[in-house]
Amino acid sequence: CVNSKIMLRRVLQFAYPYRFQYILLILLMAMGTLIQILPSIITGKIIDHVIGEKKVELLIPLLLGLFGAMLGSTITHILHARLGIKIASRITASIRQKTFDHLQSLSLKYFDKQINGVLMNRISSDAQSMQGFLVEGVQYSVYNIMLIVFIAITLFSMNPMVGIVILLPIPLVIYISKRSWRKIHFYFRKSWDASSLMHAYLSDSLSGIKEIKTTGQEAVTREKFQIRNTLVTESSIQAERSWQTLIPFLNLTIQCSLLLVWYFGAGDVIKSMNLGDKSFTTGNLVTMIGLMGLMFGPLQLLTRLNDWVARALSAAERIFEILDTKPQIEDSLHPAAILQLTGAVEFQDVVFGYDKHKPVINHLSITIKPGEMIGFVGKSGVGKSTIMKLLLRLYDVDDGKILIDGINIKDIKRDVLNSNISVVMQDTFLFNSSIADNISFAKPTATRIEIINAAMLANAHEFIMKLPNGYDAFVGERGAKLSGGERQRIAIARALISNPKILILDEATASVDTETEQKIQQALQRLIKGRTTFAIAHRLSTLRNADRLFVIEQGEVKENGTHDEL
Repeated sequence: CVNSKIMLRRVLQFAYPYRFQYILLILLMAMGTLIQILPSIITGKIIDHVIGEKKVELLIPLLLGLFGAMLGSTITHILHARLGIKIASRITASIRQKTFDHLQSLSLKYFDKQINGVLMNRISSDAQSMQGFLVEGVQYSVYNIMLIVFIAITLFSMNPMVGIVILLPIPLVIYISKRSWRKIHFYFRKSWDASSLMHAYLSDSLSGIKEIKTTGQEAVTREKFQIRNTLVTESSIQAERSWQTLIPFLNLTIQCSLLLVWYFGAGDVIKSMNLGDKSFTTGNLVTMIGLMGLMFGPLQLLTRLNDWVARALSAAERIFEILDTKPQIEDSLHPAAILQLTGAVEFQDVVFGYDKHKPVINHLSITIKPGEMIGFVGKSGVGKSTIMKLLLRLYDVDDGKILIDGINIKDIKRDVLNSNISVVMQDTFLFNSSIADNISFAKPTATRIEIINAAMLANAHEFIMKLPNGYDAFVGERGAKLSGGERQRIAIARALISNPKILILDEATASVDTETEQKIQQALQRLIKGRTTFAIAHRLSTLRNADRLFVIEQGEVKENGTHDEL
């Protein structure tokens, strides 16, 4: 259950840095509303004085006044609309940036439970929905409320009875809108959930298009997408149908008051004419009907306020779900004053499980000297990669300690830890950017000379120079334009350029041909020199050069020793 008032307050907090611009915006809107009332008043004067009293000499001045009012209204509308869009766009950018920044601070455990497509939809679509609210919902609601207030004051000053008749539908409109709020909000939330699932499946399908094609599952994939697409369509129809049924009914309620205005207004004009006074003239009645027509627009827009609020609060609710999630991995309040590590690593009775009730690592104790190469061997799923994730502090241990240079890694700042540890994985991820950008990813300040030197040490320079744009060649999504061996060598160059003290090789030479493996092995020998290295493999034969090997079974060390000993 969402407290709409608290949620609205939180949404509007994003506007606080722009409060002075908002004050200017309100002043412009106030000026615009006053100017917008003038044409109806001037029209009434033309009817009473020019036509009724035949004062033709007043026609030109009144027409000039009418033109000036229309021009002034147009200019102020343009100014406040442009300013409002500028403010709202910046606020939306701030929301997107804050959400993205917070996602970067969350631990890997959070992403284990999320769907990428859903998170993407939140940052893009939800932020856009909030912009719609901040541009139209807030700005035009304030503008239209001010217009209604000014019109109401004018109407009451001209004829209180007719003024009451004109304003009569407003409480009814507010009551009906409020009663419909909860149902509409539910439908829009349901529609978003369906849309989010469809986008998630779409993202997943496009990422796995090769697997779909190679297994001939296009028909099955189309059918699954159709189910999700149909769900989006039906939920959207349900949401919009409930809203579009309400709007015409509210409009009819507003317009029905026009009948009463003619009834009471015409009676007052006739009564005034019979008495021979000018307390309420035909021009007054025309002015009031004109103001009433001017008020229909704001009232109709205000009936859309629930729509804007419903969409915005649904979007805000999902945005704040991310922003309210606390990072599980945070720097210590009193971190160790250290920038460079030597690479001495110690696991002290470490216990960890992705589910705390099901430990993956059981009382692991290992001591590694600086510069030593350690190999972890074992079947898939026994915890080898999990040990490395704990060393990288992607997860925190449930019990025990991991020390680097005698310091608990919880007391080492994460940026220091990351700058001293590099990883080369079996399935290397490359960003859809240039080769130079991918190599320098771990060290954005790297010069082109440093990038080339790292590539040469990684045996990557030769194939890079054969590409049309060399180091500026784009690698495609996930490095699709490169072979598996080429991606591995880019990853090794990336690890080299950051000059880490600790290196993790996770099946770094798996799934490549013999010739490519030799080139990768040569590059790895250069990479591991002088660094504490952890290498993960399924087979002992791939770790002949390791100083010590640890055989892992069910998160425990079953055997350890040199390659020959084991």
